[in-house]
Amino acid sequence: MSLAVRELLAGRYCPSQNRALQLARDKANESCLMEELGLHLAAYATAMADALAFLHWNGQG
Repeated sequence: MSLAVRELLAGRYCPSQNRALQLARDKANESCLMEELGLHLAAYATAMADALAFLHWNGQG
């Protein structure tokens, strides 16, 4: 996610504005929203990998 999106999300879910900016700028926090939403990360990553492989191989031909 872009920094602007991370700042918006951190501002929404973090009570302290300074803390929200710190969290938003930390690249390690990029995937926290998926965990918070309860998404199955491995299944999502597999689906994305399959889709990207499909696009790659179809683009080669």
